[in-house]
Amino acid sequence: MAAVRCIVTFVAVMSLAVVSGCGNSTSPPTTTAIDGASVGSDRYLADTAAAADAVRAFSGALGKAGSPATSDRLKAIVPELDRPLERAQLAGQRLAAERLADRRLDEQRARSAVGFAVAVDAMERIRDAAAAGNALAVETASNELAGALAALGSAAAGS
Repeated sequence: MAAVRCIVTFVAVMSLAVVSGCGNSTSPPTTTAIDGASVGSDRYLADTAAAADAVRAFSGALGKAGSPATSDRLKAIVPELDRPLERAQLAGQRLAAERLADRRLDEQRARSAVGFAVAVDAMERIRDAAAAGNALAVETASNELAGALAALGSAAAGS
């Protein structure tokens, strides 16, 4: 699937862009963030890593539908899509809400949050289409996810 290649690119580029100058990572987030909450680069790194990990897990679960994906196989993988989708939604909320003192990192965070919201929206549509057993809608939303992740990768590489 083309989306899988873009997901790998997204994960690699986001990891490299964020790791630069960030120090040690903290544990993955488990709660939402208050809008405007000031965080350090370690927290930003953990939230970005959580976002990338959620996308990777979602893609892995989606790949279990096989090719070509049948209605029954799509419906069967929905429970496996739910947890990574929830993790992506949480990571997206945190990236949008948090603020960093470092202007450069905060600008990167803001760009990433907007782009990641587009990716999460596509993931939600993939999940809903899979639940309906609609392979065409899954394919369409997967292509949109791939495009969103490619744009995120390009934005992160340009930071």
